[in-house]
Amino acid sequence: MTILIRPACSPILNSCKATKLVAACLLLAITVVRASAQNQYPFQNLALPLEERVNNVISLMTIEEKAAFLSSSPGVPRLGLQRMGHVEGLHGVARGGPSNWGRRNPVPTTIFPQAYGMGETWDTDLMQQTGAVEGYEVRYIYQSEKFGQRGGLIVRAANADLGRDPRWGRTEECYGEDPFFSVALQPGERKTVEMSLPAKSLAYWDTDRHSFVLEGGRIELLAGSSSANIRLKKTITVNN
Repeated sequence: MTILIRPACSPILNSCKATKLVAACLLLAITVVRASAQNQYPFQNLALPLEERVNNVISLMTIEEKAAFLSSSPGVPRLGLQRMGHVEGLHGVARGGPSNWGRRNPVPTTIFPQAYGMGETWDTDLMQQTGAVEGYEVRYIYQSEKFGQRGGLIVRAANADLGRDPRWGRTEECYGEDPFFSVALQPGERKTVEMSLPAKSLAYWDTDRHSFVLEGGRIELLAGSSSANIRLKKTITVNN
C-alpha cells in the first residue's frame, strides 16, 4: 500500500515547550533593562554571556511569574523587566494604516511585500535582512521616548502555516503551500518536521465491509505537496 502525506500545517511552533517560550521572551525583555553602576542582579550585567543572564533571570522568577510571562503582555516588574505587548510584523511593522494598528497616531515603518510574495524569492538571506529591519524598528518604536513605549517586542511573524485553501482568508500571511518551503524559511526554529502517525490513521474505508480497515504489512509513505512532487519516501511495517 502507498499513502501520500500532505501536511495541512507546520508543527514547528506547536512543539515549543513552555520554558523555551519564557526564555525566548526574556531574550527580548532583558535588553530593555537599563544598565546602572551597581547591578542588583547578575542578568543586568551586560558583560555576561546572554545565556547565563537568561538562566539567572529564570532562576529568580516564581512559578506564578513564569506562568504569567506566557500571557499577551509578559513582564516581571519585580525584577525590573518591563511589560511588553505584541505587534504585527508579517511584512513590516504594523503601526498604522487602514488596519488601525497605529490608532490615531500611526508611525511610518518600512513595508515589504506580503509574506506570500516574499516566499517566492526563495532567498533566506533576504528574509534575514527584512527581519533585521523589522527588529530594529520594533525596538526603536518601543524604547524611544518619542513614541512612549508603543507597540511591543513580541512580533507576530513569521507565519509557518501552509496556504492550502484560499477560503482560509489569510493565505497572504504565510509563505506558500509547500511544507518544505515553509520550513526552509524558519531556520531559527527547527529544521526537522516531526509528526505522529498512529496505526489507525492508516486505515481506509472498505465499501464492502462498510467500515474502516487496517491492513498489516509494508506500507510506503510519500511526503510532498502532490503526487507529482514527492520529496520524501519511507517504508514502514504495520502489525495488524
